[in-house]
Amino acid sequence: MSKILLSLTIVTAVAVIAIGATGAYFSDTETSTGNTFTAGSLDLNIDGDNQNVVMFSVSKLIPGDSGTQEILLNNTGNLNGFLDVSFLNLVNNDVSCNDPEDDVDATCGTGQVGELADNLDIVCYIDENDNDVYDGGDELIFSNKALSIIGEKLSDYGFTAGASKVFRMEWSVDSGVGNIIQSDEAGFDVEFELSQTAGQ
Repeated sequence: MSKILLSLTIVTAVAVIAIGATGAYFSDTETSTGNTFTAGSLDLNIDGDNQNVVMFSVSKLIPGDSGTQEILLNNTGNLNGFLDVSFLNLVNNDVSCNDPEDDVDATCGTGQVGELADNLDIVCYIDENDNDVYDGGDELIFSNKALSIIGEKLSDYGFTAGASKVFRMEWSVDSGVGNIIQSDEAGFDVEFELSQTAGQ
C-alpha cells in the first residue's frame, strides 16, 4: 500500500510541475534609471553684476543741461521671465537759499520742497534696437517731469532667458527755468524685478 501511495504522490508532483511549465509566457524587463528633477534659474543682472548700481549722479546742473545714461539688464538664468520696472523714493529738496533764488522762490530754504523735480524732464525706455535714442521701436516707460515719475512702471515685459536689454534714461532742464532751481536737488530710485509669471 505504501508503494501505491508513494507512486500516487510522485505522479501528482509531476502533474503539478507539468501544469506549471505549460503556464509560462515570454517576458522582458527594462529599467529607467537616473531620473532627476532640476529646478530652473531666474537671475537678473545689472551691468553684469548682482550689486546695486548708481545710474546717474549729476552735479552743478544748470538750465539748458541735458544728458543720457544707460544700464544693461541681463536675464542670466535659464528660464524666460517677466520684467517690471518701478520708480520709488522721489527726492525734491531745497538744499539752501541764496539771494537769486530767494527773489523768485517764496519757500526757499533748507528743508523746504524744491523745484528741480518740477522742471526736470525725464524719458525712460527699453532701447530695443540699442541705437541710443528713443524711437518708435522702443518700449517707452516714462516721459514727463520727474515730479510725476513715482507710481509709473513697466509691467510684465517679456524677458527671454539669456537675453540682454538696454534701459536708457534721458534727462533735460529747460533753458528758461531761471533761478528757482538754484541749489535744489532731485532724484529717485529705479527698481528692476524679474518674475517667473506675469502679474507676480
